[in-house]
Amino acid sequence: MKLAVIENNKVNNIIEFVGDPVTLHLPLGQLTWDCGTYAVAIGDDFLDGVFSREGLALEAQQTDAQKIEALNTQISDLQFALTEVYEKVTV
Repeated sequence: MKLAVIENNKVNNIIEFVGDPVTLHLPLGQLTWDCGTYAVAIGDDFLDGVFSREGLALEAQQTDAQKIEALNTQISDLQFALTEVYEKVTV
């Protein structure tokens, strides 16, 4: 799991952690937040569960499974469109 280490609403480190984050002991004033689907960097801001950079909220990136699903949908749409064109040409 990719975790952002946050102190004073700033990301000050990014770590890979295997296990239960509750067992991770940090100095007072620091917390961790799962940032696996965000392109978070050290120095980014974190407030109320939202990562931001230069005042703009960071958007979650798609997981590989979501990308595959979107590509499969595009393939289906293209196959349907190709079938329609083929039927018009052969009639």
